[in-house]
Amino acid sequence: MLQNILQYLDNNPFWIYASASVLMLVGLFLKKYGAKLLSAILYTFFKKYAKNLHSKQFIVLIRKPAELFFMGLVIIGVYHILKLSNDLKLINREYEFGSYIVDSFKIYMILTLTWSVMRVTDFIGYVFKIRTRQFSRVDPQMVLFLKDLSKIIIILASFFIVLKKVFHEDAAGMITGLGIGGLAIALAAQETIANLIGSIIIFSDKPFTVGDLVETPEIKGVVEQVGFRSTRIRTMDKTLLSVPNKKLVDSALNNLSRAEIRRIRFTLCLTYDASATQIKNIIDDIKKELQTNERVENNYLVTFAELQNNYLGIDVIYFANTDDFDILAAVRQEINFKIIDIVHHHEARFVAQNPALIFADNFKKK
Repeated sequence: MLQNILQYLDNNPFWIYASASVLMLVGLFLKKYGAKLLSAILYTFFKKYAKNLHSKQFIVLIRKPAELFFMGLVIIGVYHILKLSNDLKLINREYEFGSYIVDSFKIYMILTLTWSVMRVTDFIGYVFKIRTRQFSRVDPQMVLFLKDLSKIIIILASFFIVLKKVFHEDAAGMITGLGIGGLAIALAAQETIANLIGSIIIFSDKPFTVGDLVETPEIKGVVEQVGFRSTRIRTMDKTLLSVPNKKLVDSALNNLSRAEIRRIRFTLCLTYDASATQIKNIIDDIKKELQTNERVENNYLVTFAELQNNYLGIDVIYFANTDDFDILAAVRQEINFKIIDIVHHHEARFVAQNPALIFADNFKKK
């Protein structure tokens, strides 16, 4: 085989190889400087959209695909200079060598152009994401979602173009001809499609955005990213949880960050050696504390509510006028410390048993 190739190449005169070598050197020069120039020229079409900004980012994104584009032109140029024929004899067989070169070049250029279009999509998404920071109504995650969706469409379009232009296959006929296989693929992708529809619903209805504290019957945490298939939630334990979008759409979801005020409710469990006067004074002091706290709404409630077998229960209900979880925790902590001081000041005592266990025991009895 090697002997046949060398014999075939030996038929070309020296100046052919010299021309091919010069063309390759020119190609190496164009790969470095021509790609940068081409990137700058292409930027002029997006200059108005980018408001004359981010030119460096555009050139960085487009430069590599442009280099591959120039190398493809050099390769096909060398091919034509060497005049490779379609009847090169390898291993006693006639190969349509030229056709393989042309088809490979077509695939190469289609992939290069696909990569370039995807890089342009990245740039458009980058600029649009920066613009969304000026408009609170636009979710930056929506930009990322549309960018990724556009990339998938571009890849699929490139795949069908290769089938049509290189392999001369009818894409529509192939899809129709899948038959049972296509049905099996559709069934296998059913869950993925459901999650994709779920992500579209999330972006259209906007039940939450990135940074919101959300709660479902099974999950509680801060939303970090919304993707095609799943949403990433940072739980209260600081673990990163990926939840399928379909599950978030189908379940009851409470967006705690959308609440303008937060309700806090608990029961003080005091021992039976506390007198009625002590309990009344404790209630009055707790009300004064809630009334003077600027983070607490006026519609609070403090009542002597329960006479249980092992404790006296004082219900405390108040509303913190904040939607920030950290501030809410600070308000709750401050009031809890004050309540402990108030109870101790009036010489009353908390029950030794955990109140949560007491509530559980009482619930079972009921």
